[in-house]
Amino acid sequence: MELGDRIRQLRKEKRMTQEELAGKKLSKGMLSLIENNKAKPSMESLAYIAEQLGVSVSELLQEENRQKLKSLLEKAEKIYFKDRTNVEETLDKYKKVGELIQPVLNELTESYESARLLELYSYSRFYSKQDRWEEPLKKAAEMYEALHVPTRRAAIGVFRSFAIFAKRDYEGALNVLLNEKKSFKEKEVYLDPVTRLEFDYTEVCFLLAIGDVKKALAVLEEAVEFSRNNKIFYRIDDLFRLAVGYGILFHDSGMLAYYNDRLIHYGKFAEDPFYEAFTALALAEKKMFQDGDYQGALRLMEKYGKEFPAISEPHFTVAKGKALYGLGKYEEAFSQLEKVTIPDNLHHPYDLSLLHIADTYKALCQWKLGNVEHALRYITLAKENFSTLTPTKYTELTEETYRKIVDAIKN
Repeated sequence: MELGDRIRQLRKEKRMTQEELAGKKLSKGMLSLIENNKAKPSMESLAYIAEQLGVSVSELLQEENRQKLKSLLEKAEKIYFKDRTNVEETLDKYKKVGELIQPVLNELTESYESARLLELYSYSRFYSKQDRWEEPLKKAAEMYEALHVPTRRAAIGVFRSFAIFAKRDYEGALNVLLNEKKSFKEKEVYLDPVTRLEFDYTEVCFLLAIGDVKKALAVLEEAVEFSRNNKIFYRIDDLFRLAVGYGILFHDSGMLAYYNDRLIHYGKFAEDPFYEAFTALALAEKKMFQDGDYQGALRLMEKYGKEFPAISEPHFTVAKGKALYGLGKYEEAFSQLEKVTIPDNLHHPYDLSLLHIADTYKALCQWKLGNVEHALRYITLAKENFSTLTPTKYTELTEETYRKIVDAIKN
């Protein structure tokens, strides 16, 4: 609603004629132009109109400002949620969102649109690796709380915990998340099922990161049961994939098979080929660590590898390199493992372990090829990377390989 429409609406609500509102300081013709948005009143005229209507100037302008912010929010969200195919394009979209919102930061008032704009502005600065994102996010959280919008307030709490998680402070991230959950519980604020599942998924992520598997699986199953009872399956596939990741890293074939089977059923329901590829990769890993069937693993990956999106491609590349190593194709395996890059947005120790193991296998390939110095360089790098991660079977293999290479050099 534009300013003129707002003035006309208030005038009619107060049952005033244009002559009455115009009074002695405005002509009826000028007021008509203002009400039809064909003329802008001066600040003096605006103050007079507000006084005649018994409202403040800010009340008159608020609705016009809100419409402006609503339009801006639509543009910002359209850019923010648009998919991008590479890191450069993704970084560019976050910068565009920040540049779009920054000019109106001083115009933001207590409204949902203002809070959401502050939220997107903060996220965009964070993801584009710019500083000073915390204060706008704090203001957004305060606005949501005042406006009683618990869903968005909870989303900010989860984001704050992930920002700490991104610094590899897994314990700190978990504490922030649990405090957020505790705060909502103490205030007896109702959380919709989707928000509840977002909290549960994040808690499982963090618990696995610190190595508390028992508690993580308990929360996971509670979330699955809650999801089933409410017929809302948000984040269930992500929870299953976390459990499958545990099965791979700890060579727990029972857990891998159980959750991979559930993920297969989910994939059929979703009709998304990604799940077929992901579950095939998990089965390939199981074939390697349980049966030593490297040829069978390679066949699975060659069949389903094309279905992998860019974010999963490094995991596929590592697994293929491992299979080639197991088949004794050391040069081919090393060439494959050399392609592995670790995306900047991966912070979970499970993801990092699954990728850092590439350096261990590169060391093993070079060792088999007789390149001792190269082998030592790669295994030293792998050992350093695994030193800060949750201990897994991959950590054990890295330590064992390091000792073997160092002992062989000494002797």
